Amino acid sequence: MWLKADDFEEKVRQWWTSYQIPRTPSFIFAGKLKALKKDLKLWNRQSFGDIGERKKSKEVEIKGLERIQENWPLTQEEIAVKKELEADLERIVVLEETSWCQKLRAL
Repeated sequence: MWLKADDFEEKVRQWWTSYQIPRTPSFIFAGKLKALKKDLKLWNRQSFGDIGERKKSKEVEIKGLERIQENWPLTQEEIAVKKELEADLERIVVLEETSWCQKLRAL
């Protein structure tokens, strides 16, 4: 899932080189991994958030526009918003599927 993010590899590279941990090579490596784990958790929360909640939110917004559409035609602006919401939902579904595949593979 993270590999689908545009800036993932560059961020990891920047974080890894920014960690300054003195001591033996094995201690440095372990310290960098620990620091990277913290940064990845924070970045994941900021970049992806709760995928299930984001998906639900987009579906609610789309359903709202569809209810409006049942009564009268959507404006051009509403049509554009609906298309953008549908595209966002599609991306979220792909991320969700990727996440589930990764979780299943880990079992």
